[in-house]
Amino acid sequence: MTLEQFRPHPKHLDPESGEPRRADEPGRRIAARRHPHAAAVAGTRILFDISDLVYDIGEHADLTGIARVQSSIVLSILTNELLPHANLIFLSFDHKKRSLVAIPTGFLFTLLEDLLLPKSQRLVSFPAEEARHGHLPGAQEFDGAGILDDGNASVLCLLGTAWVHQDYLYRVLDFKRRFGTKFVMTVHDLMPIYARETGDRDDASVFEEFMGRALRHADHVLSISENTATDVKRYVRSLQISEPPMTVTRNGSSFAEFLPQGGAVGAIRPYNVPERFVLFVATIEGRGNHQLMLDIWRRMIEDGDDPPDLVCVGRLGWNSSAFISSLAEAGYLDVRVRLLGAVSNADLKMLYSRCLFTVGPTSDQGWDLPVGESLAMGKICVSSDHASVAEIAGEFGVYIDIASVEQSLKTIRGLIADAPAREKLEARIRRGYKPVTWRSAAEKIIAACLAAPDTAWAEPCPYPAIPIPPKSAFAGSTAIPMGPANCCCLGSRGRGAGFF
Repeated sequence: MTLEQFRPHPKHLDPESGEPRRADEPGRRIAARRHPHAAAVAGTRILFDISDLVYDIGEHADLTGIARVQSSIVLSILTNELLPHANLIFLSFDHKKRSLVAIPTGFLFTLLEDLLLPKSQRLVSFPAEEARHGHLPGAQEFDGAGILDDGNASVLCLLGTAWVHQDYLYRVLDFKRRFGTKFVMTVHDLMPIYARETGDRDDASVFEEFMGRALRHADHVLSISENTATDVKRYVRSLQISEPPMTVTRNGSSFAEFLPQGGAVGAIRPYNVPERFVLFVATIEGRGNHQLMLDIWRRMIEDGDDPPDLVCVGRLGWNSSAFISSLAEAGYLDVRVRLLGAVSNADLKMLYSRCLFTVGPTSDQGWDLPVGESLAMGKICVSSDHASVAEIAGEFGVYIDIASVEQSLKTIRGLIADAPAREKLEARIRRGYKPVTWRSAAEKIIAACLAAPDTAWAEPCPYPAIPIPPKSAFAGSTAIPMGPANCCCLGSRGRGAGFF
């Protein structure tokens, strides 16, 4: 296996330009940055595990949450050429082939750029069913042999999440043993541990088991906020293990880095948007506090106010049925509350620009993207001061007590009624708020990965090999049974404590 295999397959490229092309329009070229072909590697090679981003691309038309974070980081790394192309490999786990695959960098870059636009304007085609299983066009099987054994340092960086992958750490330790690869992992939040009420309890147990194992083998931890970093340190202390080196990256809040100059035209036309509306961008789930906003809008209508529409952008998530039922029973407040689902970045930017202000009354978050994006667009964001939200908004936030409907109602009603006050706050935001760039986050990630090879080697297990069954899945649906035949380090501290 050579780096040459990671280039896109010729059938996915325009024969003249070498750029990815649309499958059903062979002659149509896509305007995108062209990357140099792979060359000899000098220095640390970074392998970015973006498996869950690939799965999400296959499952959903528009990226949200952690998938959008990963996409923005990858785009920033490639757009700004933060690392030589030859030193980058993007990996995904292919469920059908039961192995890791390397995604062609050029195709990945063009695809992620394309996904910023509304679906009707996209040019890059790919089999969605294949992506749902972790495979994109041109992907080649990858086990590191012939590439990671060339004498250069290597780092496996998990940008997303892997806690549902029951044998993920077997693969990590395999890379560590065979190639001395260091492991850098991103922690987006520890809510399943410290805010269990915000999610499914069974999922929380799986998440905690994974984190307890992964932090024992992380050579560097990337935390998306100071709040999450504090939680990680607290959890590490509870495990009674050494605290790994940690970098707080902070997520970006700028749309200007990736969308075309002058702004892309979205699928949602301005004349289809209410003249007056408040924007609420969040997955519809328990911690999003959509019910609080519904109660506030109902109260304003009952009190004889004429509130603007409340436009909600976001997918349906865990525990959303209660809110949807309440909304339906209320008749959508005579269409004063509108659900748009997920939208493209181009459409989201337009909605931010046209709204009166935004609301983000989340109860807990590792990082609340819409808060920073709202402020970056010069718009007021009414939010809770929980978790990382105050860290994002700082002195420019308008905060409410999400436990008090009355206090929240008073604040929101005041902003709606007082246009001069809104204008004054917006002017202050435009003058003083400093948006976080995705480039700054990407640079911190690259720096952490390049520093990881200097960390002291901690042998993960005294035996030279990990007993992985031949068809063990990186994101397997069944767990590897634990016991003397499968775990070489069972000890008095609990099941597999010495191993993981």
